[in-house]
Amino acid sequence: MRKTIYMLILLFISSCGIGPVKWEGFSNYEKPVRFEKSVKLKTNGVYVVDSVNGYINSKECYYLYNNGLCLPNSQDKNFWKNPKYYLDEEYNRMLKYQEKYKIKPDVFGQYSISNDTICFQVFGANNNEFFRRWVIEDKGIIVNDSTIKLFSSYSYLRKIELLDKPKTLLFYKTEIKPDSTKLFYKNKKWYKKGLHKSRK
Repeated sequence: MRKTIYMLILLFISSCGIGPVKWEGFSNYEKPVRFEKSVKLKTNGVYVVDSVNGYINSKECYYLYNNGLCLPNSQDKNFWKNPKYYLDEEYNRMLKYQEKYKIKPDVFGQYSISNDTICFQVFGANNNEFFRRWVIEDKGIIVNDSTIKLFSSYSYLRKIELLDKPKTLLFYKTEIKPDSTKLFYKNKKWYKKGLHKSRK
């Protein structure tokens, strides 16, 4: 009987995404935000995909912060028809969700720029998986300070490539940006110890 209960508990955990965080692949926090002589990107807005042909991990836009943090988020396929409207709508939806469930933003990741390449390391989530969070690494070529061409999206959970074709992210200037001070891992000892000085 006890063994049966134990197995049921394990089954419940494995199917509800309430297991531990899988940290494998999370290393950008130890690196400079931008290596010397690398291209510089804008942080006073958001980079949004130029056209949406279905969602891939709900990452259709990226918010970048000066300290190397980044936030992936979903966005409406009609964003570029009325950017301000859809940006306000998505931001308010995010705030209401966090307030309703009393949660901290837990998909904030870290980016690092080396020469003309940007590497995003963010966190994926799915209630059907055992792990609560795991690392997804996106890479792109910086065409200019307003354009990023994503060429890869790799899941450290499944060890597979998720991006079936390149995506172009275009910059949109806005003062609306999610609060980046409530990282779910900011108090981890290993994080504080290894955090690169350019990210403090």
